[in-house]
Amino acid sequence: MQTNILEYLDRSAARFPDKIAFGDDKTALTFAQLNDISRRAGTYLASRIGAQEPVAVFMEKTPECLAAFFAAVSAGCFYVPLDTKMPAERIRLIFDTLHPAFVFYDAKNAEAAQAVAGSAQTALFSDAAKTETDDALLGDIRRKHVDTDLLYVLFTSGSTGVPKGVTISHRSIIDWADWLHETLDIDENAVLGNQAPFVFDNSTLDIYSTLKNGATTWIIPKKCFSFHKTMMQFIAEHEINTIFFVPSALISIANSGILDTTQPTTLQRVYFCGEVMPNRQLNMWRRALPRAKFCNMYGPTEITDVCAYYIVDREFDDDEPLPIGGACANTRILILNDENKPVGQDET
Repeated sequence: MQTNILEYLDRSAARFPDKIAFGDDKTALTFAQLNDISRRAGTYLASRIGAQEPVAVFMEKTPECLAAFFAAVSAGCFYVPLDTKMPAERIRLIFDTLHPAFVFYDAKNAEAAQAVAGSAQTALFSDAAKTETDDALLGDIRRKHVDTDLLYVLFTSGSTGVPKGVTISHRSIIDWADWLHETLDIDENAVLGNQAPFVFDNSTLDIYSTLKNGATTWIIPKKCFSFHKTMMQFIAEHEINTIFFVPSALISIANSGILDTTQPTTLQRVYFCGEVMPNRQLNMWRRALPRAKFCNMYGPTEITDVCAYYIVDREFDDDEPLPIGGACANTRILILNDENKPVGQDET
């Protein structure tokens, strides 16, 4: 029985050591490199703090940032991604709740990270990753692990505007990654184009589908979402065949007219979640990619990411509502009426 997401990384590093796991427009890490760096920095961390402590990651959205996540997990801790562009006051509010034991930062954000770290220990991640791996220490940590241990915490705005931490366990992500593989055809041949920030739950599809299946994820540069021709060039250059975008990104691309002149023909799967997807723009995408698989997904951060899905299997008029579909495996959906009771079979 699998209990730890790092078992995915172990297997993928053994099967595909030289294959790119995560890359962007500047750097890339193979599975072997990712595993090695994560274990080195995990050793550094484990020699300084105990298991199941919160580790804040204050780094740019890069492959190295993901290695920092897995370093925290190697040490038996849970990671907390931080947006380096968020105001210092918001970070302080998060830290008042979180009380992080440790903060990893990159060179670009060293000063800002140390300014908000408070009593937490800190380290430049690239320095921590030079540590010699202690296999015995990491092995002992892994043996004591259970699948309900925390994997990460994401801080959302919350209904009051005060940051609210959502806790997710290893078991939740294992269920999620397994379902994606079994239902949405994501395997070792998938080449994913990442749009979602790492502080947003949609990013977990890219991250953990890659880890589980030995797939590859390319982090799409932010500029591509403003310059759609550049987006199409990036997708073609990296032969990206799977995207999981928020609808607003898909809508912007469709409304730009780029799909009329430049079809991203490598794309085989177009999945979306986080907002309502209008059929007018969805139909633009479907006309441009008639052989691609489209899926509308729905769910809150608290359910890991998605609890319902609908594979688009028929034509829809522009003004029709798009269904959210049925429940994902190992989830249950309840529809309640105004009295907060389950609706009847014929109740509308």
